[in-house]
Amino acid sequence: MNPQAYEYVMDRLFAVGALDVALTPVIMKRSRPGVVVSCLVSREQVDAVLEVLFQETTALGVRMQEIARQVLARRFVTVAVPGGTVRMKVATIGAGWEKVAPEYVDCQKVASVTGQPLAMVMNAARLAYAQLDSRKKRSRS
Repeated sequence: MNPQAYEYVMDRLFAVGALDVALTPVIMKRSRPGVVVSCLVSREQVDAVLEVLFQETTALGVRMQEIARQVLARRFVTVAVPGGTVRMKVATIGAGWEKVAPEYVDCQKVASVTGQPLAMVMNAARLAYAQLDSRKKRSRS
């Protein structure tokens, strides 16, 4: 398969509901280089993903394996940064702990519009959330 097509195939897989897609370089039989396309997909989307794989790649067969997936409860909180807003993905770990990450697409948009470096926008979003979070904690005390 022409490696230039990988990006297109990945976009199509996400469009039909793949939760994640990974490309792994491998050495195939007879020492030939190859790429394994791995997709994480819900049961409901399996047929759509298979259709893309068979239509858009040179694959003649697909190995399927059912696996369990554990996900943290999460919510989105919007914060203001210079030049726009960014959604923060907040996952609750338990015992009052959280994992927080700025939504990449939002940061990318703000960086493109303002000309700021992407890393600066992401840091500003983290700082804005930390300030918002500390105000919430102070108001509870």
